[in-house]
Amino acid sequence: MANNEKAVKSNGLHKILSSKWMGIPSGIFFILLAISLVLIYLPDGDGVQGGYLESSFLGVFACVSVLAVFITVIGDRIPIWNKYVGGGLTLTMFVISGMAGYGLIPEVIQDNMNVFYNSNPANFMEMQIAFLIIGSVLSIDRNLLLRSLKGYFPMVVIGVFGAGVCGIVVGFLFGYNPLDTILNFVIPIMGAGIGTGAIPMQEMMATQTQMDASVWFTNAVVTLSIANVVCIIAASLLNELGKKRPGLTGKTIMRSAAEDEAAQNEQKPAHTITVEDIFASAVITGMVLLTAALISDFWGKLFPSVQIHRLAFFVIFCVILNALQVIPQYLKETLGKVQGFFAKYAVCTVLACAGLSIDFRGMVENFSPVNLVIILAVVGGCIAFSMFTGRFFGFNPIDITITSGLCMANSSGSGDIMVLGASDRMHLMPYAQISTRIGGAFMLILASVFFSFL
Repeated sequence: MANNEKAVKSNGLHKILSSKWMGIPSGIFFILLAISLVLIYLPDGDGVQGGYLESSFLGVFACVSVLAVFITVIGDRIPIWNKYVGGGLTLTMFVISGMAGYGLIPEVIQDNMNVFYNSNPANFMEMQIAFLIIGSVLSIDRNLLLRSLKGYFPMVVIGVFGAGVCGIVVGFLFGYNPLDTILNFVIPIMGAGIGTGAIPMQEMMATQTQMDASVWFTNAVVTLSIANVVCIIAASLLNELGKKRPGLTGKTIMRSAAEDEAAQNEQKPAHTITVEDIFASAVITGMVLLTAALISDFWGKLFPSVQIHRLAFFVIFCVILNALQVIPQYLKETLGKVQGFFAKYAVCTVLACAGLSIDFRGMVENFSPVNLVIILAVVGGCIAFSMFTGRFFGFNPIDITITSGLCMANSSGSGDIMVLGASDRMHLMPYAQISTRIGGAFMLILASVFFSFL
């Protein structure tokens, strides 16, 4: 018996040592992990913790990636968590957020990690979203794509309406009048996150009402942060529901999409992707993104009261490129492969950095059971109305709920990645961005209307 136990332990140890962590042999990986932890916490010559990584994008990327991969792989092996709470990606986000909130990540590292999702100098997250969008859009059959977009925005409106109805009803039970529930719960949660939602809404509120909007903004940030966590967990649960009830999903938007895509994939000619193809796809993606930013800037000057985000134009241009069949098939396949890299590997690094945008301590300190119930009602109403009306518009209930519903209620671009990652539907990023960008613009208009009642 003792020999058998030793053999089992030996086999388990051998399995760990011979395994790969996101493609890195485990022996090498643990050496890299040790080096990463040393570099993160070791003071430099000036006594600054993590100072050796300062101003080194590649160094920060490597250290954060190793730490993120370690947490992600562990999270994917934790029972229950890996099925119902989003697995390793969600754990990575929460762990990094908690470490930052309680001072376990040096400030200089946090500042350097901001390059992954802020505007300067790299905005790695936007680059990831751009590749996810263009790869997803161009890999879809043009007729299928155009059919799926028809009726999509009405589903966004239905999700917002459902969130409002359920939020108002539950809020009323706890003594909130409808206007308070809409302003303090529905609008922040469904308003496309902090940067493109809560911040401009704060400015609108201060301008329209002459009130101090800072209190509203603080509460809004905590509310939408908690709602983002609820959306991630809901996305994971919907993914598990789809496994048990395949008739509710096809991991595509349209109900007939699975068969169409299968036929499309059978017709694809074999192509060996080269380094030249990858270079060409990166250049094309960058130029389309720059063009979208340029048009967005011109639009903002012509129509300052109705701003449209550059990623919204980016989605539109990608759809046009697909509809006109401008991009050759071999580059479409290349973009699909690049999309796979960002969807499977780079996403854990980006989510680790995105975790810094969540005010972990604020969520803990301002947690209120009543507020949680109202938040659950808002997100639940969005889910329920999307699920039960999706079929009438020809959509798969689970997939349309995740994209037009949860991707409206999460925390914008990083929230889209978290929700789609938890639901294993990264390829639906184009639809998530329609919800976040176009739906977010709709919510700004709606917020302006309700602020006028104050």
